[in-house]
Amino acid sequence: MRKYIFSLIVIFILLLSSIENSFARSVNSEYDTVITKQGDSVQVSIFGEYGQVKVFTRPFNKKMASPQTFYEQNDIPITVKRYDDGLNKRLNWQDTNNNSIAYCKYYDGLPLHYFVKGVLELKYTPFGEVKSFKFFNNYRKIAISKGFYRNGNIRHLGFQNANKNSISHVDYTDRGDIFFIYSTSHRNPDSLKASKSLVKKYTDSTGWTFSPNPFYTDTFRHGEYTLYYGNGEAMGILNFRYNLLHGDFVFFDAFTGDTLVYRHFSDGSQRGYFLDKFAGKTILYQGAHERGQPGFWYERYKFDGTPQEKQLINLSDSSYDHYDYYPDGRLKTHKNESRNMYESYFPRGNISSITMNLEPEGNKRKRIDFYRENNQIKSIKYYASNGQYSIAEGYYKSGRLHYRMNWEKGKRQGPFVEYTKNGSLKQKGQFENNKSHGMWLNFEDGQVDTVYYDHGKQRVKSLGFPCACVDTAQSGHEVNYIPGLTRLLDYDEFSILTPPFISPPDRETYEMFSYRGFHTGGSRNNFYATLKLWMYDEFSIRFPADDQIKMCFNPCRTDGYVTKMDVVVKQNNYIKHGQSAQLKPSRISLEFLKGPLKSADKHYENFTAFFNVDAININHREKVSVNLSEDPKSCFISGKINNFIKLNIREAKPLVFDDIQKEGIDYLKEELQLEEKDFERFFGIISYDADFQFEHKENGQLLEIEATNELLLGSGHFFAAKINIPCHKTGEDTFTINQEQDQITRKALERTMEQNGFSRIKFDYNKNSEVLSMSFFTK
Repeated sequence: MRKYIFSLIVIFILLLSSIENSFARSVNSEYDTVITKQGDSVQVSIFGEYGQVKVFTRPFNKKMASPQTFYEQNDIPITVKRYDDGLNKRLNWQDTNNNSIAYCKYYDGLPLHYFVKGVLELKYTPFGEVKSFKFFNNYRKIAISKGFYRNGNIRHLGFQNANKNSISHVDYTDRGDIFFIYSTSHRNPDSLKASKSLVKKYTDSTGWTFSPNPFYTDTFRHGEYTLYYGNGEAMGILNFRYNLLHGDFVFFDAFTGDTLVYRHFSDGSQRGYFLDKFAGKTILYQGAHERGQPGFWYERYKFDGTPQEKQLINLSDSSYDHYDYYPDGRLKTHKNESRNMYESYFPRGNISSITMNLEPEGNKRKRIDFYRENNQIKSIKYYASNGQYSIAEGYYKSGRLHYRMNWEKGKRQGPFVEYTKNGSLKQKGQFENNKSHGMWLNFEDGQVDTVYYDHGKQRVKSLGFPCACVDTAQSGHEVNYIPGLTRLLDYDEFSILTPPFISPPDRETYEMFSYRGFHTGGSRNNFYATLKLWMYDEFSIRFPADDQIKMCFNPCRTDGYVTKMDVVVKQNNYIKHGQSAQLKPSRISLEFLKGPLKSADKHYENFTAFFNVDAININHREKVSVNLSEDPKSCFISGKINNFIKLNIREAKPLVFDDIQKEGIDYLKEELQLEEKDFERFFGIISYDADFQFEHKENGQLLEIEATNELLLGSGHFFAAKINIPCHKTGEDTFTINQEQDQITRKALERTMEQNGFSRIKFDYNKNSEVLSMSFFTK
């Protein structure tokens, strides 16, 4: 059994400045080394652990650092570990993080496997002959690889194929014949295989047999090595220092002679500029890396030169930029740490989103998203460490506001509003703990749909027809026993309160009412009482005595809920007819029980108007008065007059008895040709904003007459109005209307109106405004 000398390399001691032509020997735990100074040169003899002797000569340099100085100055000290398992031995070079930089395996004293991480790999036969070598780029892909048979002939060839943008591989027989051609990623498609002519051209350049070189056989590598292709051109230049890469590491393409791989190392650690080119033509990877230095950057590209990624770091000002690209090379994302900003882009190149930090710590961020088509802002949102917060807004492509909502700790909380593309209100409501809660209003086709939610669960939905409303203020199942209203009718003060011009509910209807908070005060001659009325059914009164109009105090009653209303009643015995009552519903309806104005809506039996009110006052002296709210939110169903004229009221207000005096009774008499008796016991509405439509036959042609009103009065007794028909006067009694220039006459219009039950017809033409005014009356 041969005996081997095991030694480790750690320290070289140079005493060159003080010893002339002398001999010195230092022994360490890794290698036995003899250093001899001879004139201006230094001869170093190293006795390896397997008995090999490596002798090399270097020019004398007084500043040459000793191994101890090198290890002390290196910011990543290198640790060399030896593993011994009989005939199998291994040296492993590691950094301070225990990451392997390089290793070399031996078998029975001969090299078996040499590997430098991410750079190169050498494999040997058990007899110490080179079996294969591989050189890698930064993608860990083959730059150049060759394998050999024991007879020295080529066994395998791997090269970068610029024609196919892939890594081509070729297997050979031991006689040098081409056996199989394939691609690394695609072994089957013939379209990705290199042609035989290209393979022969490449093999001729690289050589068909193994070219001996000290780099392959040295067990201790120190200094510069140059490798050659078979045609004599340089294949690569490698620099080592004490078995670690140190200096330039470069390989060249066999065809172009340009760089395939370039690295620079300092005692095993990569430093400075680096470069990868694909087949010596297009850049794959380049950058600069100085550990601990201010600058670091890199750029990655596809085989065809399309950019994929770029990163720039400057430690001196803490700036950081990172760029990613789409497959076609257009910018995809850009991240800038110094400005705390992240940008993303659409494939076309226009901006997709911007995210920016609002605090140095990055706990709060603002994100802006954009539309692909026109770079218009799509949404603005805010995020914190515990989720989305603050006001979030969305926009249409036109720039109009789409929605606005509030967020707290990643949940929707508070008001929400949504608009249509033309800017009109579409939806509004409230969120509570990320769920719809309370009343939500949906506006569509000029209608309002009301939906009520209880923490996300739909409780009540409006019926979806005009003027429909709901009242969910008090749930019916939450009502305990409370006294019925009939008990109060036993009080004399209440029994005499109902004025003669009102038809009160019957006693059976009173059974459907209850009250709470009943409180009385005053004296026998000056009495008052307050209470809150709870209504389980419709509560309404009719007046005048002939039942023209019905006023309902709870038109929004809803199944499963109870409507409530505050009531105050008073009795003053010192005043004749001193009884009075004040009712405070939130909304009332007025239903026309008689008269020429009828309902044109299938959901309503009679024409009905709705108003928000502050109070309804009832007494013998002033009769009934209505105090509208500041925002009455009136609503009117569609109607028909004498089943002929279609009526659509936009705004109106109720007139109750003496209130008509406030509108100027003389003005109404003159404009509508009314008589004094028409105002007796009047109860109804007055409007200055409504539309009229009716059919009129003239000269055998059926025409659609459209008009707006100047004034109208509607009650349970009569309907009177003054309307304006846009037209142009063409003769003494002829007018043209609409775009078709249809012709009408006052005489024919008057005949049409009379035939449909209208009287007191009067015309007046205003040439300045070009309208024909027509007033009429019907009862």
